[in-house]
Amino acid sequence: MLRRRVLRYAAATSAALHLDGFALWAQTADFPGPHPPTLRALAGVLLPASQGSEFLDRQTELFVRWVKGYRANAEMEHGYGFTRIQNTPAHPAPRYGQQLNQLDSVAQKQHGSPFAQMPAIEQRTLVEATLAEAKITALPPYPGGSHVVADFLAFYFRSSEANDLCFQAQIGRQACNGFAGVEQPPSRLKRRSA
Repeated sequence: MLRRRVLRYAAATSAALHLDGFALWAQTADFPGPHPPTLRALAGVLLPASQGSEFLDRQTELFVRWVKGYRANAEMEHGYGFTRIQNTPAHPAPRYGQQLNQLDSVAQKQHGSPFAQMPAIEQRTLVEATLAEAKITALPPYPGGSHVVADFLAFYFRSSEANDLCFQAQIGRQACNGFAGVEQPPSRLKRRSA
């Protein structure tokens, strides 16, 4: 009799609790789910492919790590003079999974193969159509959950590494460099051998 009462109480309690956080954690832990090839192919379309395959693999892994480490409703950094504190939006992992799935579905319907197996030019065309459909016309200031394509772009192109590559110098824009050597220009990036 006592066992039934305990089980009934446990069932009622677990039903009353919101397990949304657990479900979100499970989706986040699983990101990118069945879509690693799609995400890696997306890197080939969005990022500077001239940097090579290892670079694209590393950036894909860094983006996945960023998504898994994302904290929804975390206090965001604010600039000097801004008194209003902003928080990060809801976790993007579930939406990213849906968007990667949609990218694969459209590729399958239009080209008869998953996104990762399409020719590069067709991948680019599909990505451009996806951005147009999502009404994304500018690079967001930070990855904010709007769309996996825009956020992957923002994740890399707003990074210190992208800044260094752009200027071909080791600037370290987001690193605390101190005052030592400030009178010297940043050292040049080493040329990547082909």
